[in-house]
Amino acid sequence: MPGTLQVRLPRGGWTDLRPPADAFVCNLGDAMARWTGGRWASTLHRVANPPEGAPQRDRISLVFFHQPNYDALLNGIFEDAGDAVTLAEHYIEKIHLAAGAGPAPSSAADE
Repeated sequence: MPGTLQVRLPRGGWTDLRPPADAFVCNLGDAMARWTGGRWASTLHRVANPPEGAPQRDRISLVFFHQPNYDALLNGIFEDAGDAVTLAEHYIEKIHLAAGAGPAPSSAADE
């Protein structure tokens, strides 16, 4: 399908998403994956460009970002996920890891 949404496979490579005609796709972020104890996955995704000369098609893409308060505990919606962290702690940890700085230092409140 030209210009389709693709998701990254766990072992690498990409696959086209082909939802049923009466469905929609919802991309989730890392905080939701952590909040659900991994039941719902955060998936790297992209939209593939249609090949040269492919017929044009209409496409609708709506974007909505939402997150809980920064002090919300991400301890598992479905079951206790063990080490609960706040959204703020999760976000700071992601920034440290993305910067190659390793895990974020624990806060003084933990000591």
